[in-house]
Amino acid sequence: MSITVIRGAAQTSITDGTLTWLEGYAGLGRAPMHTITERGPEQHGETLIDFRLDPRVFSLVLGLSPATAGGLQTDKDTILDLFSPVAGGDLINLEWGLANGNTRRIACKPIGDCDMPSADKAGFYQKVAVVFHAPDPTFYDPTAEAVTFALGGGASGFTVPTPVPTAIGAGTIDQSRVMTNNGNWHSSPFIRITGPITDCIITNTTTDKQLSFVGTTIAAADYYDVNLTYLQKTIVDKAGADKLGDLVEGSHLGTFMIAAKPMAPSGNNNIQVTGSAVTTATKVEVTFYHRYLGI
Repeated sequence: MSITVIRGAAQTSITDGTLTWLEGYAGLGRAPMHTITERGPEQHGETLIDFRLDPRVFSLVLGLSPATAGGLQTDKDTILDLFSPVAGGDLINLEWGLANGNTRRIACKPIGDCDMPSADKAGFYQKVAVVFHAPDPTFYDPTAEAVTFALGGGASGFTVPTPVPTAIGAGTIDQSRVMTNNGNWHSSPFIRITGPITDCIITNTTTDKQLSFVGTTIAAADYYDVNLTYLQKTIVDKAGADKLGDLVEGSHLGTFMIAAKPMAPSGNNNIQVTGSAVTTATKVEVTFYHRYLGI
């Protein structure tokens, strides 16, 4: 198993021995969760209503093994810099290369004191424990899946099979495509709607969730970015202006997802896009990542 720390454009291995070895880890299994229950006034026990995933706190134990005392101090400085605090809501990514060839990432923030006590030192060898907090406790495959809806049924990117395109008239779009979630947790997609298009509606008919922009026209050369990812839930146009108010009341901004099984049979989600006043320049791009409860 390999682990790479990704901070901005910089990628640093912490398992290949160049800087550190992996000595141990904890907290990487199924995402933590709590149940939601209720109890009536005469009820013994309780009724299980639902559950929610909790943030993940996990730790890695690393070993530094340079050849000299000076090298040890340099490596300690590098570790303290690599796992320095992250400002505000910014996160870093840790990427795992698994033994079966799969890749998983998690967005997180270093927490704790990153202490390197003398009790964990032997000669030029030093152990250090690093603790991380992941507000979204699920891991994801960094290879995105995407499909494009457009007149004529054209598609681009990492397209998912079984397209069922239907172009009605010269300026109307009504298309359905199956997007398959191979993970074991639902994924909140990123959607770009490029104009011209009027009354755009995006529906996951598998989960019966919808995003409706009925009454709104997105002009040619403009676009709306609908970010449904965790802790985001924003809609902005090309200029960055907030367009959340254009979403019709009753739309499912918080729960629109690419569902995993068993909610979606075999992970298959049927996504339908409709709209009018479209041209060949119009397109709706839906992108998501396969997400996993643990590694």
